[in-house]
Amino acid sequence: MKVELQALEGNETWELIDLLAGKKPIGYRWIYKIKCKPDDTIAKYKARLVVKGYNQVVGVDYFDSFSHVNKTVTVMFILALAAAKKWHLHQLDVNNAFWHGFLEEEVYMDNPEGYEKAQKGQVCKLKRSLHGLKQVSRQSNLKFTSKLLEYDFIQSYNDNCMFVLQNDACFMVLIVNVDDILVVGDSEESIVAVKYYLLDQFTIKDLGIAKYFLGIEIARSKARLFVSQRKYIPDIVQDLKMNDAKQVATPLQVD
Repeated sequence: MKVELQALEGNETWELIDLLAGKKPIGYRWIYKIKCKPDDTIAKYKARLVVKGYNQVVGVDYFDSFSHVNKTVTVMFILALAAAKKWHLHQLDVNNAFWHGFLEEEVYMDNPEGYEKAQKGQVCKLKRSLHGLKQVSRQSNLKFTSKLLEYDFIQSYNDNCMFVLQNDACFMVLIVNVDDILVVGDSEESIVAVKYYLLDQFTIKDLGIAKYFLGIEIARSKARLFVSQRKYIPDIVQDLKMNDAKQVATPLQVD
C-alpha cells in the first residue's frame, strides 16, 4: 500500500484541496492480489487503489469511455506468425501508477486510508485517472497510443490494441492489453530500442522472453512454439468455486 501511494504521489496523480461547495467526492477501496507464475509460485503481492467509479455521473464526472481489450484471434495469429517465421517474443508490464493519463473532467476522491498528508476537510482532486474511473481506459489508451504513433507505429483498424512498425530495419508488432504488452519482431535489437523508448516514457518492467500472456502459456523449442491454457482453466474453476464439482465425460464429435 505504501509503495502504491508513493508511486501515485510521485506521479502527481492528485492534489490536496478543500472540498468546494456543491462538490461530492467519490469513494475508493483497496484491492489486494497475489500474482502467481505459471507454476503457481508467488510472483509478487500487489495492492491497488481503486476508485468507486460506479458512483460517477455521466455528463458530470465523465463523458467518454473506452475499453482497450485485444482480440484473442489477433494474439493467436501473431503467435502463429512468430512460430512460422521464428520471430522474437518479448513481454512488458507497465507500472499502473504511471499508466494513467491526465483527466479532462473535474473529479474529487476521498483521502485514501494510509495517506497521512491530508489536512482535516481536504480531499484529493484527481489530476490523472485512477483504476475504477469510467474514463481510465480512454485516458491510458490516448496516452500510450500517442507515444507509439510518435515512434512511427501504425495502429490497426481491425484491432485497436495492435500496433505495427515496419521499416528497413525491422518488422515489429505490439499487442496491448491494459498494462500487459506482447512485443513480436524479427530484430531483437529493434525490440530493445523500443523497450528503452517506452522506459523513457513510462515505468516499464521488462519480463524478458514471453512466457505467459492473457492466460496463454508460451513455451518454445528450436523448431516449435507451444501454447496452452493449463493454468488459466483451473483459475476459472477456482473463481467459480467449482473445485469440488464432479467430472463428467463429454465426448467430442470428430468428423
